[in-house]
Amino acid sequence: MSEDSCIRCGGELVAGSLATKDSYYQVAAAQWLEGRPEKSVWSGLKTSDRLMLPVAVYCCKGCGRLELFAEPAENGARLG
Repeated sequence: MSEDSCIRCGGELVAGSLATKDSYYQVAAAQWLEGRPEKSVWSGLKTSDRLMLPVAVYCCKGCGRLELFAEPAENGARLG
């Protein structure tokens, strides 16, 4: 099995993303946020001094399994 095949069924993996809507109802890509979630009155979740990383998502054409990976840290941002 190669890196671009599903670990469950061996099917082809297709790159994609997880979409969410922001506070203005615009579609945005979901991101990984460092630490356990803590509620914030102003932004939904506290993000101060936490690292956010883009998420790479792959879907198997055969069985529908999703595989998610955080992109390398140089692609992320620490929020202040």
